[in-house]
Amino acid sequence: DPPDAADRPVALVDPSDPTAVLAALSDLSRDHYGGAALRPVAILTTHKHWDHAAGNVPLREKFGRSLRVYGGEVDAVSGCTHPLRDGDEVRVGSLRVVALSAPGHTAGSTAFLVRGSPSALFGGDVLFCGGCGAPFEGCADDMVSTFAKLWRSCPPETLLFPGHEYTLSILPQYVTGALPGA
Repeated sequence: DPPDAADRPVALVDPSDPTAVLAALSDLSRDHYGGAALRPVAILTTHKHWDHAAGNVPLREKFGRSLRVYGGEVDAVSGCTHPLRDGDEVRVGSLRVVALSAPGHTAGSTAFLVRGSPSALFGGDVLFCGGCGAPFEGCADDMVSTFAKLWRSCPPETLLFPGHEYTLSILPQYVTGALPGA
């Protein structure tokens, strides 16, 4: 959008804490957009767990029924208004976001690939830097299949945004030769 646009459409990803989301929107508007309004038009929810979906309903109440809440069609995502299937595309302003079914952590986990240069992958709890989320509703084979799919779907320069930041707790174990969690 041009710099003088009245407001800018934005997507929120896994907004578990509505108060933190509202503060971040305010800070981003002030610091990077000259005070222009940032208008949430979509919530992209990677899976149903509270630490990813707890803000869906309160944020929809605040911003109104036009705020769409997306989640995997086989996951019971809180407040979901638009269930997605593998390969479905969501538009947010000029961005194209592709929903990728990513079972393993939950049966309906969904990763969101934002096409661009570079592309960005919001993987929830399926894929971390140096590890993965626990396969609560899946098995190791599901996770292997999901990793292979994400690898094939993402361009090499894709930026990874995991649902939690565990890098410092996972990777040092590899350096010492231990398995994570061992």
